[in-house]
Amino acid sequence: RDILDQPDQLLNSIDYNFGEGSAQMKTAAGLVRRADHVYISAIGASWNAGVALQATLNETGVQAELCDAADFLHFTHILPDSAVIFLSRSGKSIEIVNALPKCRAAKASVVSITNDNESALARGSDACILMGVRFDNSISVSTYSSIILNGNILARCIADHKLDNSMVEELTCSIIQVRQRISQCKDMTEGSGWRGKKPY
Repeated sequence: RDILDQPDQLLNSIDYNFGEGSAQMKTAAGLVRRADHVYISAIGASWNAGVALQATLNETGVQAELCDAADFLHFTHILPDSAVIFLSRSGKSIEIVNALPKCRAAKASVVSITNDNESALARGSDACILMGVRFDNSISVSTYSSIILNGNILARCIADHKLDNSMVEELTCSIIQVRQRISQCKDMTEGSGWRGKKPY
C-alpha cells in the first residue's frame, strides 16, 4: 500500500511546497545560499536521502558536508557563517534535537526537511520545509523519497534563485509515469503465478 500510494503522496508534496509551503522553501534557499559552509545531518534512512541531497547541491556548486547525526552532535565543529540542513521524517530524532542548541551557539542557520510541523526540529528551525505526506504504514517509503524530492527542489531553488514552474511540470510528469509503471509491475507480478503457495 505504501508503494502504490507513493506517487500520489509525492504529488501532494510538490503541490504543498510550490504553494502554501513556497515561502519556507525560498527562505531555506536564501539561508543556504548565503552560508559559507553547509552541513547536512541525518540518521538512518534519512542519512541515505542526504547522499542524494549532497550530490545535487555539489552539482549546483554548493559544497556540502554530509554528517551522521550522532557524529555531528558529538564531534563536528561548526564553522562560522554556516547553514545546517537537518533531515528527519519525524523531527524527533534525539541526536538532531540535541544538536539544535549547538547550532544556536555557533550562530548557524538551521534548515529542516521533516514531516511534522509540531516537532522539536520544525519549531527549532529558521526555515522548515514540510514534506506534506502521510506517514508510512511500514518502513519509510513516501517519507524517504519525499526527503529526496524536497531536498532536490531546495537545491534547484538555491541555484535558480526562484521556484520555477517548469520544474513542477517536469516532476509531475515524471511521477505520473512512475505511477503507471508501478501499476503495470503490480499487474505483471500478480499475473505471473510466481507467488504460488510454495515457499520462494
